[in-house]
Amino acid sequence: MVFIKFMKKVSFSKLDDSSLITGLVTPPAAMAAKRAGEKVPQLNVIKAIPDVIFVPAATVLALISVKLSRRILLGDTASEGNQHPPPDRSPTILMDCTPEMSL
Repeated sequence: MVFIKFMKKVSFSKLDDSSLITGLVTPPAAMAAKRAGEKVPQLNVIKAIPDVIFVPAATVLALISVKLSRRILLGDTASEGNQHPPPDRSPTILMDCTPEMSL
């Protein structure tokens, strides 16, 4: 249900570079993590999860996390009404205000 709602909100014409790279890199990384996790005794349960379920689930979770982190960092850019002008980021000059001591 959550996946269906997420897929309805995703606009494929607005995919950015980070989403594309995440979508390409995550499946091989998920396979490597699963293979490494199968050898760890504490993660023996991971052997019960088939690769067909694990890899797409890891990829979808990675894409959701990228989308959410970009939305948190950049703000909600999807809605037109919530756009605020960018803050004034004028450069600041730091001055050394320590008194000089002469001997």
